[in-house]
Parts: sequence; C-alpha cells; structure tokens
Amino acid sequence: MRMPVSGLATVTIPQLNGGVNVYDVPNRVGDNQLTECDNLWWHGGALRTRPGLAVDGEWKSVDAYTIRQRVGERDLLLARYGEDAGATCFYASHLSLTKGISRLREQGYALQTEGIPASALGIRAGKNDDANWYFLLANGEIIQDAGDGWTASEPYIPTVLINGVGEDCEAEAEPSVYEDYNMLTRAFRCHYTTDGLSTTWKLPMGNLATDLPGAERESEAGGTVAKIELDVYGENGLRTVEVQLVYNEYGRVEEPSVTLSAAEAGVTGYGDEVELRVRIDAAKGVLYTQLWEKISSGTGAPLTQIPGGLPFLVTNNLRVTVWRSREHEKDRLTICKMTRGEWFGGDVSGISGGTRFFVCGNPDEPDLLCWSGIEHPLYFPEHNRVRVGDDHQAITAMGKQGSLLVLYKEREMYGLQYSAGTESDYAFAESGGVAVTSYMAKFLLMPINAGVGCDCPDTVRLVNNRLVWANSDGGVYMLTATNPYSERNVRMISRNVRRLLTDCGKEALQNAQAGEYEGYYLLLVGNRMFLMNTQTSAFTSFNYYDDENTAAKAIPWFVWTLPSHLTYTGMVSGENTVKLAVTDPAPGVGSVAILEGDTDGGEPIPCRLTTKLWDFGRPDRKKSVEHLYMGLGCGDLSRLQVTYVTERGRFHDPYRMKNSFMGQEGYLLRRHLTPNVRMVQAFGLCLDSPTGLELDEIQMKIRQQGVVR
Repeated sequence: MRMPVSGLATVTIPQLNGGVNVYDVPNRVGDNQLTECDNLWWHGGALRTRPGLAVDGEWKSVDAYTIRQRVGERDLLLARYGEDAGATCFYASHLSLTKGISRLREQGYALQTEGIPASALGIRAGKNDDANWYFLLANGEIIQDAGDGWTASEPYIPTVLINGVGEDCEAEAEPSVYEDYNMLTRAFRCHYTTDGLSTTWKLPMGNLATDLPGAERESEAGGTVAKIELDVYGENGLRTVEVQLVYNEYGRVEEPSVTLSAAEAGVTGYGDEVELRVRIDAAKGVLYTQLWEKISSGTGAPLTQIPGGLPFLVTNNLRVTVWRSREHEKDRLTICKMTRGEWFGGDVSGISGGTRFFVCGNPDEPDLLCWSGIEHPLYFPEHNRVRVGDDHQAITAMGKQGSLLVLYKEREMYGLQYSAGTESDYAFAESGGVAVTSYMAKFLLMPINAGVGCDCPDTVRLVNNRLVWANSDGGVYMLTATNPYSERNVRMISRNVRRLLTDCGKEALQNAQAGEYEGYYLLLVGNRMFLMNTQTSAFTSFNYYDDENTAAKAIPWFVWTLPSHLTYTGMVSGENTVKLAVTDPAPGVGSVAILEGDTDGGEPIPCRLTTKLWDFGRPDRKKSVEHLYMGLGCGDLSRLQVTYVTERGRFHDPYRMKNSFMGQEGYLLRRHLTPNVRMVQAFGLCLDSPTGLELDEIQMKIRQQGVVR
C-alpha cells in the first residue's frame, strides 16, 4: 500500500520589477519585490546589472571645489576660492551634459577685498550680452567671464525718472517714474528736458554721495559725484557734451564747466562761445546748470551770468547720473550673498525658461526672495522682493512644476505664480505710486504645505511632470498637487528604502544630488545611487489610491553601489545620459564619468539580490521545493552563487552557474536547478554574481507536505 502524495504545483514569478523593500518583514514583501538589492535595476524587461562607470576623457589635476550650483537640468557650476601669488582668487568650472567639464578661464580672478567670501552665485548671461557668465561674490564683487578672462562687471544703472522738467518750467508737466533703483548699484539716472528757462533740476532724492575724503569717499566711479550728458545742436549739427563733477585734492566738489557755441546755448549778444557751469547740492538732491559769458583770461573784467537756461531741443536731452549714499551698499550685499537662483516668469516661460532670475539663500536674510528685471541678470529692482513664510526658516531650494515656482524652506513649501499686470496696475504706476517696471507683472504667493520642506537642495528634480526631492530624515517626497486647501499636496514615496537612506547619515543626505536616467529618478548619496522608477501608475496616479501606504509600497526602488575610491563632485543628467564629475583623492586627479558599458573602468560589477520569503499562500503548510527554473544570464567568467533562503536559515547550492549568455545579445537561457528543500514554511532565493546578472522569470515546482504544528 502506497502513502498518498500531494501533486506538484507550479508557482511563477513572471518579473521581479517591484524593486527593493526593506520596510516590510520578508514574508509581507510583494511577490515581485526584493529584500536585498545591489547594482541591479529593472530595464528592458529584465532585472539587470547596472551600467558601468566609464571615464569620458583624460584624468587631470583638479580643483577641490567647495561650491556647487545647479543651472537648469543639464548644467552645473563648480567653484572655489584659493590662494595664488599671495592673493585670494576665485575659480569656477562648468559641467555640461553635452560638453563635459571645463574650467571657466584658466586663470583665477584676484579678489579686490580682503577675506574669503562664503559663496558665489553664477548667472548665465543673455544671448546679447558680451559675457558668458556672471558671478555675484558674497563680498559684493561682481565679475564676468567675457571670453578672454575674468573682469569686473558693472551692474545695470536704472533710469528712475524720465520727462523731468526744471523748477522754473512754466508748463504744467509731471515727470514719470520709470524704473526702480537697482539693489546691485547705488547709481541711478534721471532724464530731463531743457526749456530755455530752467537752471534748477530737482533729483528724486537727497542725501546723495557726500564729500568724504580718501578711502571713505562714497562715490563709485573714482571720485565722481555726478555725470551729466547734454544733447546740443549748433552749426555743426547735433552733438553730446559730458560734464563730470569730481572731488578735488582738498576733498571738495569742483564746479566744472564746458564750452558751448552761442548757437548751441541759444543765446545772442555774449560772443561766439559761452560756458556751461554745473554744480550739485548732494544733501538736497538739486542740480544747477548756469550759462556764463566767456571772456579771455587776464582782462580783469568780471564774468557775466547769462539769464535763462538751455534751449529746448528734444525730449530728455539732459541726462544725469548720480549715486546714493553708502547706506544703500547693504542692498548690493543682500543680492550678492544669495546662494540659489532660478529663471522663472513670463507668459511663455515654460518649465525650462523664464524672463526673471529669482534668487534666495542669503544667510543674513533667510526668508527673503528677490528677482531681477526682465532678462536683466544684473538688475534687481528694489521692489522685486518678498518675505516667504517663517522668518526663522531659510529658503533652501527652488523648483518648477507647471506654472509654479515652488519655494522650499526647511519645513514649509510655497508656490509662486506669474500673473501679467493689468491696465489698472499700469495706470497706478503711471500716477507716480511706483515704477512702471514693478507693475508689469505680479507674482502671487500661496502656501503648499506647512509641515514638509527640503534641506537637501540639490535633490530637487522634475521627473515625469512631478517635482521630487529628498530630506535629511530619509524621506523622499513628491508634489502631487498644488491645492492650497489640501493636505495631500506632498506625499512621502521612499517608504520601501527609507531605512537605507537614513543609514547614509544626515550630512551625506544634505550633500546628495539628483538626476534623471531612463525614466528613473536618481538620488546620489555618497557613492550609493538610489533609483526610483517614475514610469509606474503608482507614481503618476498616486493621489487616486485609496490607501497611501499601498501606493508608496508599489513604487519600485533599486540601489547601486558605485566605486568607493572616487569622490562624486557633481552630476548632470537628461533622458538616457548621466555625466559625473569624479575625483580620485589619492593622486588628486579628476575627470568626467558616464554610465556606459558593463564594467567600472575594466573592473567587473558585482551584484546581489535576495527575494522575499514566499509562503505560496499557505503559511499553515510545510512544503518542498523540488524544481526551480530561471530565465537567466550572467557575465563572462561568472560563477553565479545561488543560495536558498528559508525560515530555518540559508543553504548554498553546491553548483555555481557559469556564463549562460547564448545566441544573440540579450538572450536569456532557461536554467534548471533542483533545490530539494523540504519541510519548510517559506522559501526564497539569493543570487550573488561577481560579474553581472540578468533575470526575467522564476518558476518553482512545489509539493505540499504537512501541517505546521
């Protein structure tokens, strides 16, 4: 008589595309998930070893960069300060997705002030600018890369008043407030129209640059107090004369004069030539222009002042440039100490563009956000600023999603939305309330989340139309919506790997970098790369899940380990390309590396995976696993170690598989193993390959044996 034996049942795991899950206990992990994963990812319909790290160029001596700044999605600026010939110099390099890494000017820029600034903010110049890059240094210096070396750069000088008239003008005319003062410079311009009567010109403000001798002089142009440009018309046609008011050697402002022809001055009866004299009352903010008879010296005759003023010629023919007092120098430092910048704004700016450069990150004013004029990276109007949220929390990062500029603070989030100005706004500006340029656009601020922020600024990345970022607590978050009345705008999506992220340490996470590769969000922490598949329905439709925990569990994460002897300074990426600025600290050399090939510089890539513990839907029964089939491929000279995992421990299969790539490239051979593991409640696999691995399906033949007692 034969004892009854249960038949063999077939269990198939069609694909292990669920990523690693270290949150749930091994038997609660999804059937398609892993409890351990290193250097593997789901790509091309199979679980595969990651691409290799190949050097793209020569190893060269490199700078120890301490400043990193993302410029868009595909560019990165790296900068540092160092000593050269007894001077503190600034150096910068550009890491581009298309061109690799290159130093901006071989020679550094020698700072004009003592001390080493704490930061530097790079701005890409416009297509019509002479420069390639501008840099705002935290000490207040502004420099540019003009193609032939570093040079100091002059900020844009705004015209704050146009259509001005003299104090003696009989016509009823009001000047127009045109542009705001520029926070980057104390200089400003005013335009007036001469009328034949006026000799007194009221400036918009008093307390201008005053007479302080020596190094404490307040003017910015080598002792110049004011510059006057005047269009005149005479027998030889139209010309422009210039007069500069400067300090003399005694610390007083000289009263210069310029010779005009009688026709240009619009006078008769005082000879062929007359003198135009200019003086300024800096305290009151008043400019005086007076015509005097010109008599040959030595005659002893007194000079005669000619009544009236300069004749009318064309509108705004008298242009005056003056400087505000030193108390406004702090405005320049407010902008120069910013550490983060992003282009945004405009009706057709899109995700990658923008007409205004937004800056934040000043450690002295952490909640302050400022923005430039339209396509003017060196013009920051004084009214283009806003305080964001809690004044004790710094604005740490910015990102763009849809029509929003998302502002991240340490524990808060806000959205900034562009809105074009209306006719009523323009009318209010023209009435003299504020400059017209301030009301050409509005930026509406709204709260997004009051509990979640970002203290890992280089991890913000737009992937598959969603902003994703990391926090130093191990959480990776996604912006799912922007409804200010919803608590579900921000969702944590790193549930499956949060413990692994936390193990990296807070400092490593705060220095982490993010990118995008083949539909994955990349998070580089030290030499570990965490990959999240953003092409799944769990990612794109997160808010439609009834249970948030179920949605987070369904988002696949994989983990790579890059060569540990390298330091990863910067990363740029896009679509199917990743470039890393890498240094080898021992010899002090560096290069650019790309994800390509199947080795790390000739060294094989080891990989490892451990599946869940399958109980095959019957945790109450003992089973035997008699046959195992895998669609498997492994690299050249590989000896794949298979280990069987049960609740009673791990058991190595005595047979190590050899290379199983056959036929055309990418073909996976179906391999058969006989585990003969008996009387176990749960069963899993651990595959360990020193040279590479591909796996697409696991099929098991199991037999029910007895009741668990």
